[in-house]
Amino acid sequence: MDMSSDVYSFLLKALVKEGRDISWYPVRVSAAGAIAQLVENEFYPPEWLPILQIVADRITRDNDEEPSIMFELLKTLVEAGADVVAPHIPHIVSVLAQHILKHIPLIPEPWPQEVERGFTALSVMAQHWEGSLPDDATSNAVIAAGRSTIAKAFTDLLQVAWLIPAENENEVPESPPSCCIDDSSTLLTFIMSDVHENDAVQKHNKVSLMNFIRGSTSQHSIIEGICGFVSNAFSQYPSVIYRASSSVHILVHLLTCSPEEEHIMHAVTASFTRDAFSCFKEKQSKYSPVWKPLLLAICSCYLRYPEIVEKTLEEDQHHCLRAWAVALFSISSTKSEHGLSIYYGVTILPVMTLAKLMTELLMRNQSREGLLWECLVAVMEVSMRLKEVQEGQDIDESDDENASDNDTEGDDEDSDDDDDDDDVHEETEEEFLERCAQAAIELENGTCVEEVAEEDLEQEIELGELDEVDALNIVQSLIERHHQILLQGPKLPPQLVSS
Repeated sequence: MDMSSDVYSFLLKALVKEGRDISWYPVRVSAAGAIAQLVENEFYPPEWLPILQIVADRITRDNDEEPSIMFELLKTLVEAGADVVAPHIPHIVSVLAQHILKHIPLIPEPWPQEVERGFTALSVMAQHWEGSLPDDATSNAVIAAGRSTIAKAFTDLLQVAWLIPAENENEVPESPPSCCIDDSSTLLTFIMSDVHENDAVQKHNKVSLMNFIRGSTSQHSIIEGICGFVSNAFSQYPSVIYRASSSVHILVHLLTCSPEEEHIMHAVTASFTRDAFSCFKEKQSKYSPVWKPLLLAICSCYLRYPEIVEKTLEEDQHHCLRAWAVALFSISSTKSEHGLSIYYGVTILPVMTLAKLMTELLMRNQSREGLLWECLVAVMEVSMRLKEVQEGQDIDESDDENASDNDTEGDDEDSDDDDDDDDVHEETEEEFLERCAQAAIELENGTCVEEVAEEDLEQEIELGELDEVDALNIVQSLIERHHQILLQGPKLPPQLVSS
């Protein structure tokens, strides 16, 4: 502990070192790189708050060179400190968001490197803060206050980032700047989840947000700007598309509006559908990992406004509705190697959507050239998948209970492995300094970018009220009510009938 205190005391002094006659910038950069290396190698500071405060202070100083480096260091500290750092995140986010606001340029793009890395750091802090929350977070007043602080900081930041160009040009752009679109979508999702957890939402289940998010501009509301931003994300890289899909569901199913404002939600739903399907068409000839988020985004829209989605899909050319439905059938099939994931939300959305599509077709007495029968097969297959997911969750819970029984056996094995650790190469001082120098270079150049595996792209969808719906019962009731019509179609596979 004394050695740790001495090392960090020395590095923190170097991190704030300044002088009039000579530049101490290389010293501060080297100190930042050394600190990053230490925490990444689990050599943690005795106290986290002082180092976080110093790094935040260095960021907010008017220095063109250092903020980008310090943002990278802050991101590393948050990732390494995890739950220990989490209680300090709301205050740091609030301070840094105010600093970033001052540096967002009047011209939308490109943003300065400091702003881009600032958005990345805020995104990381938001994700780690949420990941540290206990199960009873909703009843904790301190956590509620922290969530509100972060959400307000993000709201102020995004509104300025999106509205400043409009105020300068006296017009609202079709979509906000595409800079930091991945990180901005994380901030937006946090804001919407904060509203979802609001007391008003808990009491009334839904809350009208149109006035809350409405802007003063005459042409568009801010909500239309936000939705334009999300729509623009569909043309980005895979991890952004997955986040955009999740944001679509939150926006479409959380927002309510008065009859006079209903046209706004119709417009954004049509925009989501049009843009998601347009991006899907570009990948339609061959399966792509982005199929799922694009198709599921349309599912979220269809569940809320089926007429708007059908009209939008059929406005340019015929058979677009069928193309979307058939692709949805494909990823819903139990035979598909690119089927739906283990996530409950990702599985229940197709079940609800296919049941909704069947209902619409049956109400109009339409088979759509066999689409009804294909839909029946698909909804039965994806219902089987949903049942497996539900049963898997039950098994996981029982496995967790048994896991503690195996810990003792694991301890015995660990003791045997300790003997092998003696042969591990011990790093020399020169090698450590070389790694610190390399880390400093990466911090300065911003080259510390991690690859995201394809299987890690999918994420659970915040279902809201749909989480309370018994989808399997809805499917069963639908089939029972219309079995006479459904039996007129092609013969069903035996395995589906038996299930």
